[in-house]
Amino acid sequence: MPTVLYAFEDRSTMEPFVPLYHGKPAMLGGYCLCGGTADANLIVANLASSADSSAIIFHEYTHLLIRNAAQTVPVWLNEGIAEYYSTFRLMYNGHRAEIGRPIEHHVALLRREMIPLHELLAVNQYSPLYNEGDRRSIFYAESWALTHYLLTERPDGAAAVNDYVAAVASGKPPEAAFVDAFGETPAAIYPRLRQYVQRPVFKSKAYVLDQRVEVDEPENARTLPTAEIDARLGRIQLRINRGAEAAARIEAAAAQPSGGAEAQLALALLRLHQERTDEAREPLERAAALAPDDFITQYVYGLLLLRDTIDAPRGTDDKRELAHAALTRAVAANPESADALAWQAYADLAARTRLDEAREATRRAIALAPHQQSYRIQLADIDAAATEPRPGAQSRRPPEVEAAAERRGAPPALETDLRPVQAGEDRILGDLMSIDCSGDGVRFSVRSGSRLVTATAERLEDVELTSFSSRDLSVSCGARTPPDRVYLTSKGGHAVAVEFLPRDYVP
Repeated sequence: MPTVLYAFEDRSTMEPFVPLYHGKPAMLGGYCLCGGTADANLIVANLASSADSSAIIFHEYTHLLIRNAAQTVPVWLNEGIAEYYSTFRLMYNGHRAEIGRPIEHHVALLRREMIPLHELLAVNQYSPLYNEGDRRSIFYAESWALTHYLLTERPDGAAAVNDYVAAVASGKPPEAAFVDAFGETPAAIYPRLRQYVQRPVFKSKAYVLDQRVEVDEPENARTLPTAEIDARLGRIQLRINRGAEAAARIEAAAAQPSGGAEAQLALALLRLHQERTDEAREPLERAAALAPDDFITQYVYGLLLLRDTIDAPRGTDDKRELAHAALTRAVAANPESADALAWQAYADLAARTRLDEAREATRRAIALAPHQQSYRIQLADIDAAATEPRPGAQSRRPPEVEAAAERRGAPPALETDLRPVQAGEDRILGDLMSIDCSGDGVRFSVRSGSRLVTATAERLEDVELTSFSSRDLSVSCGARTPPDRVYLTSKGGHAVAVEFLPRDYVP
């Protein structure tokens, strides 16, 4: 997805546009809302100091690159790598680059105070250590120090880090994965890390570049109308769940003619966020007409049209063609958007048309984002659709395969196919009311009897999704209309798996 950088002149002007923690603006110098299913990647930075702002931007951009490269990265390592690369600088007139210089304020803090490594490894995005003032500073500093030590002092440190990430992604407990990858327990490494931060000199890495790095001036620069500025700022607030503030900004912007396509797009996104989908269509159509070459507008418009077709009979809904056309315009505007390519292909898959084109588009999406398992599943679905018999034709599947398929669809078979509940997990049966996505992650809300149960995940792709329903499944953020019958499996409030069941399923 495209990346938009919002630069604020100081902390106070940025404060209305940072996430809240316990009702107060989080203590952040910048942040990245990157990845997931939103319409763009956002980097928000405070430019009070040019040196610090460069580090913030490089830090957040590193997060974006990490999310494109790996599906699951522990929080400490994610932040440690981002801090490590935040020190990037060009030298010698763009012919040399340096990475890994020591971060002085981290070193100074760690010489006074450190936390045990087993605590560092256990931190997740909801931990107080990751969200609260001074403790957050220690977490960032020690994450940087451990990453710096592993990458610069350990033999084959980068390869070991990759092994660690792969082991954690496969489900191995973080501490066990750490021992397997680095050959020592966190407790054994901790004393050496304490010694490491006391040293007077730290290594960095220098790269001699074959060609000088050229930095181009922006091709187009313009002063934005106030209404467009408010629309853009309101969209930031939507992404960080400051909905009331976002609504006031966006609705005022949309009432002004100078807001243009940007204000109409923001209004449509606000209505979708408010689960007022029917009211989102008109402003989104206006935005699409005003900005036919704008990636984000055409992408969101295509997705809304696709949402309207989920329960429609195959081949009977012209909206699929309109969705395909909008997504084709989005791909033309941004050919390197894996998400747009995948959704463009999905529109053809749903209509069972242009399957060769859908296959090629999905393969391009996989090449751009190899960690996205959903793209590989879609490619398999396209191949399966290409072998489906035409209406009236006899099935070419062997009798034993047909029998197995019939057994799979019968209620007794469903029980054997359900995901086994693991130790420490809870599973409930209920109706999935919504999937809420924001900069803080994803929240599944399931009504079970008189209870409304929620479970969270950092990203949608971190949750195991399985469908036993006969209808085509489309998983997207927002209200589920009508609600889906599901089993929700969670562990400690974190979503592990969602299994979509037939509407009439009874255990």
